[in-house]
Amino acid sequence: MKKGRIKPKKRKPSETVRIYGPPGRREFVAAQPCLLCGWHASQNAHTENGGKSRKGDATTILNLCGPHGFPMWTDGCHQKYEGRRDALNLVLVERSGHDTAWHCADLERRWQSHLATLPPSRPRRGPQQEGT
Repeated sequence: MKKGRIKPKKRKPSETVRIYGPPGRREFVAAQPCLLCGWHASQNAHTENGGKSRKGDATTILNLCGPHGFPMWTDGCHQKYEGRRDALNLVLVERSGHDTAWHCADLERRWQSHLATLPPSRPRRGPQQEGT
């Protein structure tokens, strides 16, 4: 039996989309200020897991900041509340009057509103339509 570190499996593209949403949504979340401290760049921070060591869906994401850079590297809000969902919920309720579920739904509403402002994209031609 081999001993040593277990290599994580590479995620399938469909799993990445389920977890983080499409690339446009990931960029949208990254452009949002941190929900707690207002830092200018955010990360996708999951508030729920999907069970059996799975990450939750993209609809369970909050925009929390990552490590802050210059002049001193400090943990961002994502690192501070990683694995501490109850503490995160208390802070959010104290500061805004709303819990994590409300803020996740609000981020999803803002994403859907953003999508509605984009021009319609041209439909892709599938393999069956190539000859037509």
